[in-house]
Amino acid sequence: LTGSTPPDASPSPTTVEFGEVISGYEPGASTLPVTITSVGGAPVELADPVIDGFDAQYFSLVSPDACDGTLAPTETCTLQVRFAPGADIGGFLEAQINFDETNDPSPTEIQLEGYGRQAEYTIDPATHDFGQVALGTAGGPVAKTFTLTSAGQGDLPVNGASITGPDAASFSLASDNCPALLEPMDTCSFQVTFDPNSGSAGARNASLDVDLFSSTDEPPSVPLTGTAALPGSPKLSLKLKAAKKVKAGKKLAVTATVRNAGKANSGPIVLKAKAPGKVARKVPPIRIKVLPFGKSAVRKFRIPVKKSARGSFKVTVTMTHAGRAKAGKSGAVKVSR
Repeated sequence: LTGSTPPDASPSPTTVEFGEVISGYEPGASTLPVTITSVGGAPVELADPVIDGFDAQYFSLVSPDACDGTLAPTETCTLQVRFAPGADIGGFLEAQINFDETNDPSPTEIQLEGYGRQAEYTIDPATHDFGQVALGTAGGPVAKTFTLTSAGQGDLPVNGASITGPDAASFSLASDNCPALLEPMDTCSFQVTFDPNSGSAGARNASLDVDLFSSTDEPPSVPLTGTAALPGSPKLSLKLKAAKKVKAGKKLAVTATVRNAGKANSGPIVLKAKAPGKVARKVPPIRIKVLPFGKSAVRKFRIPVKKSARGSFKVTVTMTHAGRAKAGKSGAVKVSR
């Protein structure tokens, strides 16, 4: 008895592995092809494919009718299968595509597998007050860096940031080093400056809005506040503190505190410490780039005392700002042996 082999269909691949997909993120949904080949000796008749299984709702067919009909021997058709896990879903997900072959009792089954990974974030700080900055060029800018962390199991899609709000013109986005996809546990940052160049004195309010996708939360809107003050000039003072005794051959710590009690930020400040050459060695100067008004800066000199030093001495610290110098002296320091 002779005859052809019965109709049959063979899928490729038999298991579709979608890998990791960001939960709830439509642009990141994955679509993969499945090819059905008629491998029997007679045409195979395929009915509409059906997706079954516990997680079937997260899988779909882009063109359900692509393989609905009859395939002659060796003919093929291709299905496009889409995997889009919901925002509230994480972990391993699976389902099956089943074909009812109307002229073949054994159905064709294709396994579907993928992982939903939720995108989550933290941002630090979650709010920031820039304090007082003088109106105009004498005041700012004052900068703050905000750190974004990808805190979920999936990549965090980031599409930039912007400053919004009633006083957005007083703030600016100085830098943004965030990639389009921030991998889990990685960080990136935004730097915002506050520089009220115009308008009247008073409070300024805006927000740092980050355009990102999170599976579990709304994108961040970080409150920004600051106060525009009337312009003025910096007023610097210098205070010194040093130990009363130091051992020969050791280092003397001298703490210099610079305070700006004026109405504007300072320019560059240079601090130079000096002790008698027969007692101590030279130390390099300390530079302060800017000191906002109403703020203090504390810096420490460590002055090497010679092993041959004897008696007592004083340390002089000279503060230079805008071409003007102001000096302060420590109390008498006794050298012990």
